[in-house]
Amino acid sequence: MVQRMLYKLEFKDGDIISISDKKKFTIIEMEKTHMKMDIGYCRKILSILEKNNVDFTIISSGVDSISLVIDNSELNNNLHKILEEIEYQCSPDSIITYANMTLIAVVYEGMIKAQVMCAKIFSALSKYDININMINQGSSQLSIIIGEENQDFKNAINEYIKSLNINNHLGCCNNEF
Repeated sequence: MVQRMLYKLEFKDGDIISISDKKKFTIIEMEKTHMKMDIGYCRKILSILEKNNVDFTIISSGVDSISLVIDNSELNNNLHKILEEIEYQCSPDSIITYANMTLIAVVYEGMIKAQVMCAKIFSALSKYDININMINQGSSQLSIIIGEENQDFKNAINEYIKSLNINNHLGCCNNEF
């Protein structure tokens, strides 16, 4: 599956914003009270994926939760088996899957110095009632990845581009959906 570059905006100061999407992901979200007390919990989950020859795209965790984002092509019809093994070996309080998700990546080398960047992204998505199921921002703060149901988000992305109020914009590639 090919990741599509939807937009690439280049600025006179050398900064670049690119927006890409990739479709057909499954998110597995697990919760367990006092997960941190169960030493090796994440290792057990990752071992289940390894045993089933499944790689993950993103892993994120909270105090009592862990989420995996997996490209559907990796699952090879093994989702049900993987969920059963997680239930048996890890006993989560809850496990929820979201199928056929789209990941939208906004990459901007200047994001760390642009405190309102995330606010503009979420405002644009909100204006078009795009439901956000997952947010991931690495510690490098070079990108933010948003997971949402496969919806038409073209209008929201266009709204976000407009919200940047770009006066020093050099060029843009816009690949149609």
